[in-house]
Formats: sequence, C-alpha cells, structure tokens
Amino acid sequence: MGMPDQPTPPSTRRPAGWEPDPSLPGRLRYWDGKRWTDHVSLDGETCLEPYLVDGQVRWQYGVINIGAYNATERTQAVLGQAGANGWQLVSIYDKASNWQSGMEKGFMLLRKPVPAGVRLDDAEWCMTISMANDRVKGGVE
Repeated sequence: MGMPDQPTPPSTRRPAGWEPDPSLPGRLRYWDGKRWTDHVSLDGETCLEPYLVDGQVRWQYGVINIGAYNATERTQAVLGQAGANGWQLVSIYDKASNWQSGMEKGFMLLRKPVPAGVRLDDAEWCMTISMANDRVKGGVE
C-alpha cells in the first residue's frame, strides 16, 4: 500500500529536516527529502501522527451497549447525545437472533473525527462509551 500523494514544501529540492507542518500551523513535521513523515514536533516534544492529505480523516471509534431493556429509547438517547458531541453512527448490531419488544440486545458502533494535533492514548482510538444517568460519556471532547 503506497503513501497518498502529498503536498511538498515550496522547493522539492529541500533537504531532509524539520519544516512547518502543512496540516497544522505552529507545529513542525519532518520532511525526509521526498515526502512528509509521521514525525511531528510541538514545543520540542515529538510524537507520531499520520500525515493526512485533503479529504482524509483520522477516526476515533466507540462502542456503546444499548442493552436489553428499552432499547429503542436508549438508542434514541444515545444517537441524540452522541450526535450533539460529534459522534456519527456507523452501525447497530443485534446480539440476539430473534428480536422481541423490550428484550432487544445489541450495541452501536460510533465514530468521531479526530482533528490534527489532538493526541489520543492507544486505548482511546477504540473505546467503550458508557451511559451514566442517561448521559453519553467518553471520547474526545
């Protein structure tokens, strides 16, 4: 799998080194002499972040159990609150082969775009979202 086409610095003859990051002003990204790498630096602290060209998005995924009781109401509550917090529905999965009113069992898979410069721990890229007091909890704020 090849790397996507990447914008190059003004001079493609520029030697390898740290340059202003075209994906996030105020930060540096390493130019290897041919293309942008995943190495970024902000205020002297370095980390890895994929270089995304226009139209590409980093996604955080979340799973929420919609349970066995009042699944329809819980699904509506989750979609309303999650949507208000930037989460998008990917799919709803049924754990049971035979749905019965009030006894549905299943979960929802949601995703949320992660802006450039936002760093997540490994466990946060795919996480369990909880509903506490009918409020959706979890994810990038």
